[in-house]
Amino acid sequence: MRVFPKAALQWSGGKERFFSPTLHHKEYTMKRIPSWFVALLAVALVLGLVGGVMAEECKGKVKSTGDGKIVVTTADGKDVTIMVADTVPITLAGQKAKLTDLKKDAEVTVTCKKEGDKIVAEKIEVK
Repeated sequence: MRVFPKAALQWSGGKERFFSPTLHHKEYTMKRIPSWFVALLAVALVLGLVGGVMAEECKGKVKSTGDGKIVVTTADGKDVTIMVADTVPITLAGQKAKLTDLKKDAEVTVTCKKEGDKIVAEKIEVK
């Protein structure tokens, strides 16, 4: 018969049972990732992938308008050509306006998105 140190023996119902002293009687349970965390991670991934399609703002001065597009000169001096559909809402000093109403050098904020190699306006606001 083997002799174990007393710390290595556990008396249970009158029977000797060997246990590992390194476990210290802890139960190790499997840790699971909560389903809400997995869902949150999936949403974050989708938004990250769609982030390139989300709307951006282009602020600057009107350089020119016509032929369904507006050219805006940004603060860093770059000219940005933005396509403008007939259905795009345009406001001039809080009033509804048309693309032809916009004057050169007017301060403008264009909410737009990139579609392929084109930039397309979603909303135009002139101060």
